[in-house]
Amino acid sequence: MEATNENLIAWGVRINRECRGLTQAQLAERMGTKQSAVSKLEDSEGGDVLVSTLSKAAHALDMALLVKFVDYAEFAAQTRDVRTERLIACNYQQAKAMRTPPPAGRKDKNGDR
Repeated sequence: MEATNENLIAWGVRINRECRGLTQAQLAERMGTKQSAVSKLEDSEGGDVLVSTLSKAAHALDMALLVKFVDYAEFAAQTRDVRTERLIACNYQQAKAMRTPPPAGRKDKNGDR
């Protein structure tokens, strides 16, 4: 289970960084740290990771970090599918655009109300 968490953290940082077209150095600059720290985050064997570091990475990637305790069944269900597309998190603007309905009486870009 610990290896799963470590892999999900490493993959999540890398996939979301790459999805945003950022290099490790660019993400590090946004986080106020060094490229080697981002490299360590993206290495599942890079050692212990602080929640504060993950929070900085999430902020730098314009997304949220959620850390919570769950039972083993929920953990298994949540970690069963680790395809790349399941690990990508929308940035704030993308998420906002997906959740904001068009003004009353106006059609959205698909012609729907």
